[in-house]
Amino acid sequence: MEKKTEKKILELASRQVAKGEQLILFKQATSWTSLSAALGIEIPSAFTDLPFNYPTYKMWAKVWKETALTRAGNEQNKITQIAEKHKLKPAVSTDTIGQVKLFPEQQSVYEAIRQSFWVDHSTNIAVNDGIMGSGKTFLAGALINDVIANKRWHDESSAVQYDIPYRVLVLTPKTVVESYSRVLESFGLGQYLGNLICVTSYSQMTSSMGSIFYTEKFDAMGEDDEPQIVINPAMQPYLLVTDEFHRLNNWNTKQTRFAMSIAQANKPPYILAMSATPWVKVNDSRFVVCASRRKYFGMSINKDNFNIFAKELCKKPDKPNVAASKRLREQLAPIIFSFPYVKWKAKAINQVLLVDFEKPEHKAAYEAAFDTFLERKRKAGDNTKFGRFEEWIALGQFRKAVEPLRVPALVERTFTELNNGKAVVMGDCYRKTVIDTVFRLTEQGLKRDQISVIWGGKTAWNKKLLLSDDELNDMCNRAVKGEELDPYEIRCMKETLDFKEERILAAESAAEQASRIEKQHQLKLYDTQSASQRQYEIDRFQSGEAIVCVFTLAAGGVGLSLDQSQPHLRPRVGLFSPSYSGPEFKQALGRTIRRATLEDVYQYMVYMKGTVEEYRVAPAIDTKLKCLAEVTKSAFNLIDLDTCVKTEHKYRSKEQAAADADSETSQLQDYDDKYNNEGED
Repeated sequence: MEKKTEKKILELASRQVAKGEQLILFKQATSWTSLSAALGIEIPSAFTDLPFNYPTYKMWAKVWKETALTRAGNEQNKITQIAEKHKLKPAVSTDTIGQVKLFPEQQSVYEAIRQSFWVDHSTNIAVNDGIMGSGKTFLAGALINDVIANKRWHDESSAVQYDIPYRVLVLTPKTVVESYSRVLESFGLGQYLGNLICVTSYSQMTSSMGSIFYTEKFDAMGEDDEPQIVINPAMQPYLLVTDEFHRLNNWNTKQTRFAMSIAQANKPPYILAMSATPWVKVNDSRFVVCASRRKYFGMSINKDNFNIFAKELCKKPDKPNVAASKRLREQLAPIIFSFPYVKWKAKAINQVLLVDFEKPEHKAAYEAAFDTFLERKRKAGDNTKFGRFEEWIALGQFRKAVEPLRVPALVERTFTELNNGKAVVMGDCYRKTVIDTVFRLTEQGLKRDQISVIWGGKTAWNKKLLLSDDELNDMCNRAVKGEELDPYEIRCMKETLDFKEERILAAESAAEQASRIEKQHQLKLYDTQSASQRQYEIDRFQSGEAIVCVFTLAAGGVGLSLDQSQPHLRPRVGLFSPSYSGPEFKQALGRTIRRATLEDVYQYMVYMKGTVEEYRVAPAIDTKLKCLAEVTKSAFNLIDLDTCVKTEHKYRSKEQAAADADSETSQLQDYDDKYNNEGED
């Protein structure tokens, strides 16, 4: 036990004794029973057998403080012994709700949560840590349907027992709101959306939607930096669903304070908290630990002492730590409802694909970009305060420069797969790669409506703000002389410089840039993509109208299913640009393989021949793909480009990769589910 924890326990015991002292002095406690009730503690029988008076109280107070650490340790051991994992097994029979038939593992978790919430009353919060594609949204849909169908808020445990709006509140990332609503519609709950059910994003809850649910109360003395969130008692939801709850990990953000304010109400809602990556860092569990009112060495964990709890599990709770994650799971075992292991019908066959440059100039451009990266890395230095961050920036600039150079090879491979009856999913990191890819595909005969594009979009240039060379030079000269430009002039200057930078980076003439911009407009590759437009593009691909889907990893990081979920759809093939971060790598390889996928999926990480990618990166990745779970634990660089050793490597064949895919360690679902259920019967 750390010194900070011991200090907190002793402070707690002292406060309990002091409160008892006040009760005795003011004669509010008339017996050991009333004292026990007032302090919320159990007084040992050795004292309750004695007369209740001030001398015996002082004797109890002395013993209570002296035994605080021992007592807290005994309580923790008792809690740990009781905290057994839910040993769930796939259900024998499953429910069909609306158009949705639950899978056996979804059914078993749904029934277990329902039992714990409304029959046993053992908890009011349930955590599900199913991986990407396992069907967490469908679990939420089943639970929401149960609440609506049974009008469970007509119960004494509910803060509001009337049929008023928003009995169910679903908080989810912005990009998933539309798809979440679609899933609830498939459960037959469409008529309740917008009245009994509110599906909104974390960002909306802290802006436009927030005024419905809470007000902000500022400290009159100015001691608190952040205003207090005061929940509107009439709008307290009965069921709160927090998707990707690991985002609620920062007390300084309004979304975290809002969620905690609801969870800490006198009559808190039932909470379903879901995340595919909840245990990577201990700090990511802030919300569920505090919302569960978990006790640790006699302390109820809250925002004030969470850091003490976290540092008991590991010294650096803001860093990934596998051992600490296991310890955290042990502490939260009673509220974790993991999907029991079921072997998925389809598997992902992950492989490295080496491709050639289209032109010698492209290889020269690649080598120049790599030399620049090495120079920037050397200047950053490993020992400077911000050196590691600067290296990461340099790596990002290098990737942005070289990623589009593989577009010709990606497009060539795409047409090969299309001719073989497959649909192709391409994941890129940068918008320029997406634009170049769509250009190439359409130039070589694919129609634009056969291509789905899922990205953040690209804002069109505002021609009214673009300056001529003379106007730009004039503004620059005025600024150099010390003249202050007005806000509109600064805006014009920035728009013009960004416009010129784009042309320089693309090595284009003014005429070529104008031609490209016109073509982007023709191919609908401008303007920001809204949530509804994003869903429209997903629907086009998932209906079979589009046979190629190009997405950016930033736009496709959460809630994006691009798998073959229906028999009439083409089997999928994934082509992905290199990723050097574990979480990003995992997101890329998790889009085409889901719980309902019908056929095996071949996925390729595409690297350039004759470069550092072939000699240093691809060999390591080819080896790591045999044990994909180990790759995804990495939170920073998978490869340090300037330090990894050049190797001669025999790459796995298609047949070898397929054989490796049968191993438990090569599939995220196999590894994660077996880890979650290890030790079960």
